[in-house]
Amino acid sequence: MDASPITLQIEEAAQRSGLTKRAIRYYEEVGLLPPPGRTEGRYRIYTELHLERLRKIISLRETLGLTLQQVQELLLVEEDVEGTIQSLRSSPQGAVRTGRLQTLLALLGRRQVLIQQQREKIQALEASTNELYDKVARALATPSKE
Repeated sequence: MDASPITLQIEEAAQRSGLTKRAIRYYEEVGLLPPPGRTEGRYRIYTELHLERLRKIISLRETLGLTLQQVQELLLVEEDVEGTIQSLRSSPQGAVRTGRLQTLLALLGRRQVLIQQQREKIQALEASTNELYDKVARALATPSKE
């Protein structure tokens, strides 16, 4: 059995992610997507990790309605948290460790605020949709005067 990772050219990555090739290139350009490997012919080669990242970007953009800047901030915080925790596991207790963890808590606090703001927007949209639904249902239940 071959244990080599799955690799895809940009056309396949675009098809599997539902994005355009241009969108994928743009996400690379602005740093949302790590640069892919290249073939000898300089074609981009994507892995399953790239596809997972693209799915996460799509989810944050479409499901939560975040801007690309907000998506980038969230992804950077996740990477920072994971990297910092890994590096601090072997670090002794101290002011540097405490300071770094406090910084991460502040970043995550901002993320919680952003999520709460998005939740409030979704709740407002839900409330207005419910009101419209009720209006239409009442109009349907009211006999017309013809």
